Amino acid sequence: MVNIEGLPKPRVLAALYNNSRAVGVGQYQYNPEHKMTYREAEKLLKSKTTYDLLYGRVMYFTIEPDATEIDNTLYDKYLKDDGRMERVIDDIKKSKGIK
Repeated sequence: MVNIEGLPKPRVLAALYNNSRAVGVGQYQYNPEHKMTYREAEKLLKSKTTYDLLYGRVMYFTIEPDATEIDNTLYDKYLKDDGRMERVIDDIKKSKGIK
């Protein structure tokens, strides 16, 4: 589990999306040039909280409005990069001055 307490959920979703890539059938929808914006993430979060593939990119997590943690198990597993989600979240925290 990765702590996201105090972080804006749209920023978390956009960062995780932008740091993911396509795997398997996701390659058919994948656009490597697309960068998710805060506004786009905000709109998505109003209608959906559980993600598997998003525009072809690996996600595999749930981000509820009141969540303080996200399960990183499948995100890291499918990207074959242990600790990837935590590094992305740590980058957000550093940019906000959160330890």
